[in-house]
Amino acid sequence: MGDILFIVLLVVLGIMIFQNVKLFKRSKHVKEYVACSDAIFDDRDDKIEVIKAYIEKETDQEFRNKGRVLEIYADMMSGKDPSETLSVLDLKDTIYGNKDKFDAQKFEYNSDTYFWLILDLIKAHMINDKNTADGLVKAVDTYRDQIEQDLVVKLFYAIDDVFNGQGNMMFFRDLWNGNYPNGSTYDKRLIGFYKYIAVAILAYKSEELSEEMVQDVEGFTHMKAGKLVMNDLGIYDKYHKITDEDADEEPKAIEEVTEEASEETKEEVVEETSEEVKEEPKE
Repeated sequence: MGDILFIVLLVVLGIMIFQNVKLFKRSKHVKEYVACSDAIFDDRDDKIEVIKAYIEKETDQEFRNKGRVLEIYADMMSGKDPSETLSVLDLKDTIYGNKDKFDAQKFEYNSDTYFWLILDLIKAHMINDKNTADGLVKAVDTYRDQIEQDLVVKLFYAIDDVFNGQGNMMFFRDLWNGNYPNGSTYDKRLIGFYKYIAVAILAYKSEELSEEMVQDVEGFTHMKAGKLVMNDLGIYDKYHKITDEDADEEPKAIEEVTEEASEETKEEVVEETSEEVKEEPKE
């Protein structure tokens, strides 16, 4: 019995060491990736060059494609056609692990990439770039069967429907209230950002907003991602209010949030989520 227990402990220890090594290797990739997103948030003149250099240097296909998702936004931000970058974008390595099988943990690690795809999609529609919007949808469509149960993917398609005149605004209101479609999964680290996106879409469509909703829309303008989204939607100036904290606080980038608590698992959402208290995102 003692020998069996010893062997089990060795196996568990080996798994823990393996996972820690994987996280350490991943953190080395993430540091430069975050620098690329910051180049967009800071609207640096050389943002495209920074991202291109990162993609060329990066050897991991997962992070090369994460970089391409950023480059698409940077291209549109700079008035460039992102079709070349979009043509080589393949999300396979953001969701597949060994032996080309869906890897739920890997997909969770890459939740920020799908959030960035939402930002890409919003911007493409707002600048009337139908080719890019359609290309982004096509890129996600390729793996839709494996990932469509996730809330960030549902949000992606719901936003595309809105801009195509087929949107169900109740979906965004329900999401903000914590009433998610049954069977949905979501990354707990980013659920607050999804809710901010939902209420921003409601504000953009001039839907009736509660006082708490308005506060969230205003608060979103003080976040890095929120500033991009609200400017793209053309409602930043309407909702942005200067506060005493503006000069002191620097909100975290999306990627920094998703790398924290990386051992958290996704939740299966059931009907009881209708009573869920709204979670706040990290800033």
